Amino acid sequence: MDFDYFNNREAERFNFLKVPEVLVDGEEFKGLSAEAIIYFMLLKRTGISFNNNRLDKESRVFL
Repeated sequence: MDFDYFNNREAERFNFLKVPEVLVDGEEFKGLSAEAIIYFMLLKRTGISFNNNRLDKESRVFL
């Protein structure tokens, strides 16, 4: 598989999640899968969006 490098500000086209290092390296989280970590982070983002009233016209929460 061949991947190109990002040049200049091209990386801004993508959305990224910052993963707290403790979730990756912390001894207490060793058993968590990558999927579980991402789910946890998205669930937390949902709560933040709800608290900030980030809803669409059908009252669905934005992530």
